[in-house]
Amino acid sequence: MNLKIQIYDLHQYPRPRKKQITRTMIKKSTLFLLFLILGIFTTTYLLFLSYEWEIQRDTLYLKDSRIVISEETSEGGNLVYYQQDGFTKVLPKDEVEHIGYGDASQTTSGEAFLSGYATLVKEKFKKWITSGKKEITRIKSRFPEFQNRNYLWLPLLILVPAVYLIARKWRSTRKKKQEKTISSPKTVPESNIPVLKKKEEDQDTSDTLRIVKFFLELFRLQTGAAPDAASNLFPVEAKTIGSNQIYQLRILHNGEWVKRRMSIGPLGEESGSKSKCFYVIYDVHIVVKIPPKPLNDFQAYIDSIKKEGQIVDKLAPKKCIVPKISVILQRIYTFPGAEKISPEKLEEKYIRLLGTRPTLQEYLKIGGGFVFFMDLSKYFFLGHIIDNLHDLNQKLNEEIIQNPGIIWDLPGFAGRYGQSNSNICDKMQEIYTNFETEVRNWMAASDPPVQVQPYQIRNWYLLNLSGNTVKADEKLLSHTHAEKVNKTAEELFNRNAKEIALYKKVIHKYVRDISFVQIRAQLESISTNILILLAWLGEKKIAMRDLKPDNLLVEGDPTDYPHFLTAVEKFSIGLIDVETAVDYTVAEGQEIPQPQLGGTPNYATPTHLFDNPMLSLVYDDLPGIFHLQDWQATIGMIYKVAIGKTLFQKTGKLLPTIVKTIHQSIAEKKQPETIIKEVNQMFWQCAVEEFTIQTQKKAFYLKSLKLKLSENIKKMFQKEVSQTNQKIVSATKKYIDSQTAFPGDQNSQQLTTASYQQIISLKAKWENRTDSLPSGKSEQIKTLQTLERLKLQSMILTDFLSQIDQPSVKMTVYDILSLMFAVVYNSMHNSPETPWLKKSKKNAP
Repeated sequence: MNLKIQIYDLHQYPRPRKKQITRTMIKKSTLFLLFLILGIFTTTYLLFLSYEWEIQRDTLYLKDSRIVISEETSEGGNLVYYQQDGFTKVLPKDEVEHIGYGDASQTTSGEAFLSGYATLVKEKFKKWITSGKKEITRIKSRFPEFQNRNYLWLPLLILVPAVYLIARKWRSTRKKKQEKTISSPKTVPESNIPVLKKKEEDQDTSDTLRIVKFFLELFRLQTGAAPDAASNLFPVEAKTIGSNQIYQLRILHNGEWVKRRMSIGPLGEESGSKSKCFYVIYDVHIVVKIPPKPLNDFQAYIDSIKKEGQIVDKLAPKKCIVPKISVILQRIYTFPGAEKISPEKLEEKYIRLLGTRPTLQEYLKIGGGFVFFMDLSKYFFLGHIIDNLHDLNQKLNEEIIQNPGIIWDLPGFAGRYGQSNSNICDKMQEIYTNFETEVRNWMAASDPPVQVQPYQIRNWYLLNLSGNTVKADEKLLSHTHAEKVNKTAEELFNRNAKEIALYKKVIHKYVRDISFVQIRAQLESISTNILILLAWLGEKKIAMRDLKPDNLLVEGDPTDYPHFLTAVEKFSIGLIDVETAVDYTVAEGQEIPQPQLGGTPNYATPTHLFDNPMLSLVYDDLPGIFHLQDWQATIGMIYKVAIGKTLFQKTGKLLPTIVKTIHQSIAEKKQPETIIKEVNQMFWQCAVEEFTIQTQKKAFYLKSLKLKLSENIKKMFQKEVSQTNQKIVSATKKYIDSQTAFPGDQNSQQLTTASYQQIISLKAKWENRTDSLPSGKSEQIKTLQTLERLKLQSMILTDFLSQIDQPSVKMTVYDILSLMFAVVYNSMHNSPETPWLKKSKKNAP
């Protein structure tokens, strides 16, 4: 029927007209078809050029433990010929332990494939030979034309037919229907992830998720999407800094899913301070601080920000990062010419704006309360820098993998890791023999049996030793066999856990020592700058009371990172958040403001837990106690910089117990002096033990780091050490007057003026006496032991005061930590019965 109608319609027109129309239609359709075919071909060609895949390479295992990757390999007589980058090279056959054909893989692309194919054809025509090996993917050389030719004109071949099709589609679709389709969410493919609407409440009310939802809404504002537009968020598996988690944010806008990413993670260790901090990367690096209780009063919120600003002003020009509302609001509302306004003036303009437009205040709230935002985009976290400097995981893997033959080379093992560790080398060979036997046994029993070379089993052994696993290979090892190899290694290592641990300990120490030498300058510069910050805080009479690496920033030239860390003068250390700080400069008749109680356990002391009136009942120098709280934190931070570990890990765990003890003691109506004495005894006994053990264990590294003390640092040390030494002298005099083992004024005078060495000699005489009763002898020896400890501390501090006056004085980190701990201990817990300081040996162990 259709055919008849078509013929009938054509006969309505004169024949010449028919030919003209038919000819025109053929030309248009042919042209369009040609463009379409050319576009498809060009697109395919370009995609092929950029497509990448793996190709096999040969591996030459040399007897000196080196590995050579070859494109092609052949053997002839006493020589081995191999090709690299298009050049043929030669090795003596007796230097090659094994040739692994196809052991390695390399990524190639369509461009390289075509270039290699063209090169092969050219060589064939040139030499008129036929090659028995036609694996084009082994040829790596490329024509220069492929690298230098400009392909910008090629997309035009796709653009022409594409524009033609779009134009036809546009004309054939009504505008009204199109708009309706775009605005409907149903036109967008449904995601298998639940959609989170703006007004919806989720049962998961964690702070992390609340913050992520906040930035999702900020993203909604930035894209201009409707308030009720569909949105979702979900975590993405990706490598991030520390414990940060990456999230993808998506919002439906104009019929399309608009998306971006952000990352978030908790900042620092659990703190006893009031707020929780999170590290967010969203356009810039941001610290988000959430108060413990919802802060709903806008004026109180602004007053809190201004209060921290007063601390910052006093610490100037030391860099401090404090909360600012402009960190968020400038991403929502922009003032004309904002780039020419100073940050301080801009912050004031936003505060005034919030007064006139209260609705904008909602964009500073998370979970119904105001939160604080700090911009850290121009600086580095000290905590991240320390972690990166001491991260040895990659270096440990490289040490094991890149020295594959050293386990089977006893002289080489002993030369690299120490003669005393030769027995470990023997044991690792023994474990390998068992590994090889077990692997060969079950491979031989497989159906069909699997044949492997010795070098392959060695590689599998080393991979598992380094903490990695064997991956499946289609040609060499199936997925099932790879899993079985890894399981065999795991079971064998578990049976020899002690020997494996000793081996890894030896490797770790070797890598650690090499790395320590490489980063020594950075560690010394960072430690010095921390002391400079501490001295500055003392000069300004500001106590931060919650110092820790994650509360400190590093200011330096980003283009010179991390090299600038090698020189003290090339960077400085500033402060992030001064929420817990207190200014103890007060006029006569005024009282020191009450700071927030609490602190980070690993860097705090019991004095962080008591209010000012209670501390004043026990300590006559409250400002000094506040300053020494920062000293205690600095001791922990410098140790963390030097060693990469927490110094007061065990002691820090006591703080929650101490808090409970304080509450219980108050309920029992004990006197404040009694409560402080009891918790001090609990805390400092543990702190002394842990400090002594950890510093002695790491004495070699701590004594290897030497710091040049600036004048400000020397002035701070002289003041505090002199005061501490005077306290020790007074405590010694008081103890001598109260003791009964050596009665009489003459004995008291002799004990007071006696030196440390004279007390030791006197103690030795009493220990060797046989004419006194055991009970009396015991009392006298105990008294002399206490005096020995007190005299030792005073002698060390006196020696330090004499050394520090020397120009360009340098001190080891070991001595600095010992002296600082002596000052803090004797000021906060003056108890001669508790030993803690031992005489430092000049030679490093």
